[in-house]
Amino acid sequence: MSTDAITLEFKLLPCLLSSAAHCVRLSAPDVVAEEGGEIDPEYGQATADIAQKSGEQSRTMNGQRTHHGLIVRGNTFLLSLAGVLPLLSIVSSQGLPDPAALAQMGIEWETSQHASPNSTFYTVPQNFSRDLAPGMLLAVEQATNLSSYLVPSSLTLSRIMYTTTNLNGTIQPASAYVLWPYAPAPWFASSSNSSSSPSFPLVAWAHGTSGLFATCAPSNYKALMYHYFIPFALAKQGIAVVAPDYAGLGVSKTPDGTHIPHEYSASPAQANDLANAVIAARAAFPSYLPSTGPFAVVGHSQGGGVAWAYAQRQLEDPLPGYRGTVAFAPGVQVVEMITKAWNGGVGPIQTDTLLGVQRLISAGITAVYPSFNFTGVTAVGYDRWSILAKVQGCMPTSGLAFAGLENRDTVTPDFTNDSTTLEFAQRTKVGGKPFKGPLLVLAAEDDVSLQREVLESIVDETCEVLEAGNSTESLEYALYEGVNHFPLISASQAEWMDWLKERLSGEAGSKKKRDCDASKARCTKRRVKGFRTDVSVQFPLPNFLVTKAEAVWQYGL
Repeated sequence: MSTDAITLEFKLLPCLLSSAAHCVRLSAPDVVAEEGGEIDPEYGQATADIAQKSGEQSRTMNGQRTHHGLIVRGNTFLLSLAGVLPLLSIVSSQGLPDPAALAQMGIEWETSQHASPNSTFYTVPQNFSRDLAPGMLLAVEQATNLSSYLVPSSLTLSRIMYTTTNLNGTIQPASAYVLWPYAPAPWFASSSNSSSSPSFPLVAWAHGTSGLFATCAPSNYKALMYHYFIPFALAKQGIAVVAPDYAGLGVSKTPDGTHIPHEYSASPAQANDLANAVIAARAAFPSYLPSTGPFAVVGHSQGGGVAWAYAQRQLEDPLPGYRGTVAFAPGVQVVEMITKAWNGGVGPIQTDTLLGVQRLISAGITAVYPSFNFTGVTAVGYDRWSILAKVQGCMPTSGLAFAGLENRDTVTPDFTNDSTTLEFAQRTKVGGKPFKGPLLVLAAEDDVSLQREVLESIVDETCEVLEAGNSTESLEYALYEGVNHFPLISASQAEWMDWLKERLSGEAGSKKKRDCDASKARCTKRRVKGFRTDVSVQFPLPNFLVTKAEAVWQYGL
């Protein structure tokens, strides 16, 4: 092989697990990449100069090794922070990546991360009817076979299918998993606990953006998508976890073949999915999850907005046993954030991320209002969307389908002024409304996925509403310094885990003073200073679990 010096440039776009495309630009068709690269602090670009000599892979790197280390050999996968960016010998005649070929490789990798690629569990039984009440059980998998999962030893899993309601109130089937601890937490006292029939404290977990299609259900990912960030961490502390996939993910059609779209960013609809998952799980396992047993709600990113929406829902349609909500980096009033991005009100990285989110929200609005038909997405953006839809790709593959494009090229600014967009934003508004607390909102100072100033203004607006309405609820906002979108979860674990244990055990009043005055609304804002944040590893996206160590690392969702 002749010697060729080639440059691999990739944007490490800081998006929600959620959102913006991961642009890949190749300057040559035959790529072999090395670990590391020099990170441009202004835009997060990494470059690697690679020399290829007679089949040997000698490497010359510009700058120091970084935590963004990636490896590609031959026609294997480049594993990005978002999951996977296969950099293959797949280029068009113009020298750009062929998005259809890249998307196909991406979905093949995603499929390898599914516990059961052809699972029949998500097939809706014939007894489904839109006349059923929400929260009704349709199917129960008592003990999921974990031989193909990456669930820690001693934990067990169940899956359920149940009825829920979308934003328009239509009954839909949906799926969820229940992750079971080895035993109830020692601090959890229950009169029904016994060696034969223990009961558990419960967390209803709302995941961040996984994608828009049936293939994007966390319950079918080997590591349940958020693995040790949330579900494994909770279960290993003796807390059961019920986690909806959200309607349209996992279960994608009714018995008569009617498609079930995912109403992305319709947080009140996903809050319905969360509430109905709790109802259905309690019905499926009444001995382990009593109908009045304690539960709390936790969510991150898209799921953070869902969790906050649930706190609003609990005020109007309460479930017994509710003890409070934790919202990490919540995606609330995102259309407002996108408007600021178009108007130059945020930095270049956040702008690129939010314009990628616009595509997702356009799909979510179309799911609620079919005549909207992807308004705000350009022709080239829709062409790439069609590629993604054809393979049913989730977030890792989304970056490949949009490879070679700037997010700005795929969307239009008129989206934020469209009457249907504004109606959708108003119907799905989270924040600035009364809620049932306590509510703990955790934010990341260096979050490149959300506009923190907008989030803080929503917190302030919500506090004003509480005070004006003589509410007795509490809202606590904590800003963690020096961390990004996903590291926020780990950085704050000591706080949120303690917070949940206190409330699920009923000891919050005796251990903490934050809720001491129950006669009026309590809104507090504070900063948490980290230790050695200047040298800590910060990923805008998850650093996925390693599932196989060979010449090329493979990572689990």
